[in-house]
Amino acid sequence: MDRCKLDRFSRGYFPFQAAQPIIPGHANAEPNHEDSRRVKPQALLLLVLGLIIGPGYYAFCEHVSGRPGQNYALTERGNRWTMPDGSILRLRGGMAYKPLPLELTPDSNGYRLRFTFNVTQADASDAKNDYQVSLLQGDISVAERNIQVRGRGDVAVTLDPLQIFYPGGYTLVLEEVGTPPLTVSGVSLQIDTGAEKPKMWIAWSGLVLLVLGVGVLLRDAIVLARKRR
Repeated sequence: MDRCKLDRFSRGYFPFQAAQPIIPGHANAEPNHEDSRRVKPQALLLLVLGLIIGPGYYAFCEHVSGRPGQNYALTERGNRWTMPDGSILRLRGGMAYKPLPLELTPDSNGYRLRFTFNVTQADASDAKNDYQVSLLQGDISVAERNIQVRGRGDVAVTLDPLQIFYPGGYTLVLEEVGTPPLTVSGVSLQIDTGAEKPKMWIAWSGLVLLVLGVGVLLRDAIVLARKRR
C-alpha cells in the first residue's frame, strides 16, 4: 500500500462514509396520510363547545330549566267576571276564561306559563285562534302576551318566562281576541318556576364556534385533496 492510500485511511476517509443507514420498513416509504384523515382536535373542540353553548344552552333554557309548578284547568268562559278584589271585569270584544288568582314572588322568577288547548274541531287545517294573556296586580297590567293556537287535539303554547318584581296577589286573564274559529273544550295551564330565559348572545356565540369548527374541517379536507393530486 503506497503512502497516498495510507494517508487517506489515517484521516478516516472511507468511500461509503456519506451513505445514510437504511432503516427497515422505511425504504421506498410513501407519505402516510392517516394522520391527515383524522379530525383535528381543534375542530372537535370547536364543534363540541359550539353545540354546548349554542343549541344545547338554548334547549336547556327553553325546555329543561325551571321547576314544574301547579296545574290549573280553565273551562268557564264569559264576558263579565268578578275579580278577586271585588271589581268587575267587562269584556266588549270577546270572551275570557275565569280569571285565575295567583300568589307570586320574585324569589321564584322566572315564571313560565305552559298552556295546553284542547281543540275539538275536526277540520282545523287553516283556522287559528288569537288570545291575549294578561297578568294583573289589582287594576294594573303587569304583563301582556299575545298567542295563537293552530291545529287540533292538544295544542301546547309556552310563553317566555315572566319576571315578578313585587310579591303579592296577581290575577291571570286569558282573553279571546275576536270570535275564535276553532272550538276549544278547555285549557290547562302549568306554571313553572325558576325558568331561565336564554341570553341570545350566548347562543349566537355557540353558533359562531360551530361555524368555525366546520370551517376548519372544510379547510383540512381541501388541503388533503390538493395533496393527493
